[in-house]
Amino acid sequence: MVYFFKNMINQNCSLILHDLYYYDIVSAFPTIMSAQNYNFGNIDLNNKEERNIFIGREQLMNSNLGSFLNESVINLTDFYLQYNEIDDNDVIFRQKDGFIITKMLAKNNLYIEMKLRHMLSLLFIDINRQSMVYFDENNDIEIKGVRHYYKALKNIYSKFIDLDFYNKKTLTIQLKNIRDNVVLSKDKFLFAIENDDNEYTFILKNQRQIKTYDVDFVDLEEIDKVKYFNYYFKPFLDAIYIEEFYGQR
Repeated sequence: MVYFFKNMINQNCSLILHDLYYYDIVSAFPTIMSAQNYNFGNIDLNNKEERNIFIGREQLMNSNLGSFLNESVINLTDFYLQYNEIDDNDVIFRQKDGFIITKMLAKNNLYIEMKLRHMLSLLFIDINRQSMVYFDENNDIEIKGVRHYYKALKNIYSKFIDLDFYNKKTLTIQLKNIRDNVVLSKDKFLFAIENDDNEYTFILKNQRQIKTYDVDFVDLEEIDKVKYFNYYFKPFLDAIYIEEFYGQR
């Protein structure tokens, strides 16, 4: 009985990858239920909130429905990988309802389609293989697996797209600049971890934390900027150094 699927990053691939393909099942649960001719009554399936509330209620009333849906999604993604003879080494990232792979699906029109969401131009995996930063065909950025992520960090991660992998001297300078953009920053909002109630948490020096609704209340010199850098960005920069300067690509 499957209730939980752990997202998985390939443990053997390069930490910097180009030209990938991101597929997933569009609206996985309602799509599978519709394929089984499930009775949705008057529910508007184009209304995400309405259909999610309906499916949630249906699962509460039918203890087997949730298990069936989760298993069906996993089995469907497994099927498409196997049917297209996608080797494990070509699966860079796997989640319950989709995957990132190194080649396009040649056969993808059976039963329920795996939609090509994005063609990824560049993907970075952190040194611990727990999180990713990737850019799609429009250079839009997505961050996955970074715990305690908040929107202000995107401004720093976005700089990864401009890294010059053909000039080691330039790359070294760029990586140092990324570090400096964090540890020398004068922007308090870069360090303001957003909470659900519009409150901010700041990590301060000497193992302290402070929560406040007023960013101006925080002394910039008390913020432990190095700790932010080490937690959010150093694992990616370490991966880049290993790949680019120590020949692990």
